Amino acid sequence: MALFYPRILFCLFFLGLPCVSLLQGDDILYWGGSDDNRWTDEGWYDNADLTGDPIAWDLAWEDRDVVIPDGQTVNVNDDIVVRDLNVNLGAFVRLNGGSRVLEVRGFLNGLGTIVFTRQNNDEYGNLFVNSPEPQKILSTWEKNNIHSRIGVRIGEGAHITFQGKMDFGPIHGHGTRFWLEEDTHFIVGANAQINNQMDDLIRAQQFEVYGSGPTSIWEFHEDFNADFADPNVLVTEDPLPYAKTYDQPPDGSYVKPEGGLSTWRGAEGLTAITHNTANLPSIHKFTGPEDDPKKYTHHGLLNFDRGDPDYDGEPTTWIVRSNPQSYDGGIYFQRDWILQTEENLLFEGAWHQDVNIGFATRGTENLTFTKRGTADLILAGTQSYAFGTTFDLEEGRILFQTNPDIDSWPEAKSGNGWFTPDNGNHLNLTVHPGATAAFQPAPTSTDQYWLETETFDIYSATLEGTLHLELNEGRADAAEPVLAVADHLTFDSSGATLTVTFAPGFSPQAETDYLLLTAGSLNLPAEGINGDLPSGWTTEVDGNDLWLVPATATGFDAWVADHLDGTAETAPSDDPWGQGITNLERYALGYSATSLPAAADRPRAVRASGGGGETLFQFRRPLDAPDDVEYTVQISEDLTPESWSDIDPSQWTTTEDGDYEIISVELNGNGQSPDRLFARLLLSME
Repeated sequence: MALFYPRILFCLFFLGLPCVSLLQGDDILYWGGSDDNRWTDEGWYDNADLTGDPIAWDLAWEDRDVVIPDGQTVNVNDDIVVRDLNVNLGAFVRLNGGSRVLEVRGFLNGLGTIVFTRQNNDEYGNLFVNSPEPQKILSTWEKNNIHSRIGVRIGEGAHITFQGKMDFGPIHGHGTRFWLEEDTHFIVGANAQINNQMDDLIRAQQFEVYGSGPTSIWEFHEDFNADFADPNVLVTEDPLPYAKTYDQPPDGSYVKPEGGLSTWRGAEGLTAITHNTANLPSIHKFTGPEDDPKKYTHHGLLNFDRGDPDYDGEPTTWIVRSNPQSYDGGIYFQRDWILQTEENLLFEGAWHQDVNIGFATRGTENLTFTKRGTADLILAGTQSYAFGTTFDLEEGRILFQTNPDIDSWPEAKSGNGWFTPDNGNHLNLTVHPGATAAFQPAPTSTDQYWLETETFDIYSATLEGTLHLELNEGRADAAEPVLAVADHLTFDSSGATLTVTFAPGFSPQAETDYLLLTAGSLNLPAEGINGDLPSGWTTEVDGNDLWLVPATATGFDAWVADHLDGTAETAPSDDPWGQGITNLERYALGYSATSLPAAADRPRAVRASGGGGETLFQFRRPLDAPDDVEYTVQISEDLTPESWSDIDPSQWTTTEDGDYEIISVELNGNGQSPDRLFARLLLSME
């Protein structure tokens, strides 16, 4: 039975008017011509039964609803405008016109198929969905041959959820292009299927999306799966549909994908949103002939490239939303682009077995990659950046786990035009306030060989935020820097911070200096670096090298080292001998570190000599009293917490007694009776 969706009928009873249909009889046309007829031929009927005389299409019509019934095929060879287009299940619309466009200004309904048979007009595409009304599309879009390209333009203000199928066929061709105008929102729905695999199951046809600015939104539904390979097509007993790049499948087994979305490009002026790892094109799978022990990997690519060379608007933005996501395909950019991480993104695509995988510029110079969002970008795969590449880290953290220098990937670099041909050490890093660039090698125990690195190489860095360097168990050579900067490394004086940590399992060697970084020019603020360092360590500058060195103990720490070696209770408030005397008291007042001090050496009240009868509060401290201790004398009449008040040090008197000084405070001079006055000494670490 033919399916169609007539418009709503409105009945007006106001003022006694009769019921009126806003659809006239000639508003809906049904196709009943032969399969080789053109849209403009005499094949249209004004009734679903296809009775009466057929009529030809008038190119001036722009407000007709059209139904293509089951079993019917119509060919578009002219520019056609319709209101609603209903392509019923089993029906076909063939876009044969090359640069000709079928424009739908209402709803694109039905479960039928739209076939793109020619390479379309690069400016618009053959199908133009141009309605601001939110709608769901369920039809199948497919290309006909090697010369075809699925080309679709989405009109300004459109909000579309695509729940149908896009099938490119298993042949090489021009792939797919979407053009999104301003204020558009195209959602690839949970039930959508996009297959751009070629017949070798290794390569894929391009899937390209072009925007008109940040309000052009391309979004994958949280439940959309870019790869719909059959998880049961396996030779092994382990029914995992995917394999990591560093795995070796046993017994010559492989995974044969049925299809999926393997590559998409965000050219310019686009906002792309993903919600799950499954949204991303084709996780790695091992493929290849069953009798061939060599394994190939089928992989996905995210490309931020092409587009109008004169476009100067906001670059494409990819938003990682809802869930942490990971990707082991390739991410290539030949234009500026922005990553906004609302959730963590782990990139772990590694070059292997002659497969071009990496986070890389593909040789394009002077590009800027901007990182926004508070979550992390973790780079744990192949990296390669052409001359003049800048990472502009505005928010959050970029965690480098692999070396940005392609020289650390000699097999990938050799004769490979996808990666930077010379040196590869061209990354310029700018870290804004509140953001962090972290260089943390993975533990040496990992079986991911590309994570085994001791030194990270970049070209330059300007830091207003935080630089985080981590030493791990693989640091056999203490003179090998964690970070090597070919040109300049500048710490901005307004608050740049150096954070240094020891990875779990790393035990620094005693009395050993560790080279943190070296630079062609190391520029530090005159007041020094704000540092967050491991306890007992400090930094030392030697020319353009920055070292982590054991700190020379001072103050209370030095006293502990000299007097409490081997004692567990070393905090200022500890009393390791149980004598009622804290470590802080022994340090500040010059007591023995282990013995109970004499009563005369402890704070006390005494009568002044000379017969005047004054009452004094006295305490004794070394002449070289520690400058990291604050001494405070307080008095009270009734010992209540709020009654204590400080005695200004200007009222203290001092007399020397050998290596000590005796501090005296006259209590009578405070207007109180000494019989009812209490005094105490407070000690605190500054």
